[in-house]
Amino acid sequence: MALATRFAADDAGFAEPIVGELRSGDARSGEVEVRASVDGPVTTVLVRRLDEHWWVLGAVSASIALQ
Repeated sequence: MALATRFAADDAGFAEPIVGELRSGDARSGEVEVRASVDGPVTTVLVRRLDEHWWVLGAVSASIALQ
């Protein structure tokens, strides 16, 4: 999914993101697994379709911890 690729590169700073397929939650939402490298941790990008456009709602990863 191009949106997840752009988000990973532009917002998360992944140089060459490895992007999985869209896993639909319902007709208007889903999630996409993204990695910074082949063996890197998974970041799950949450997306939702509003009108005719897809938007990133957030991203989660077990390797990120707020302190």
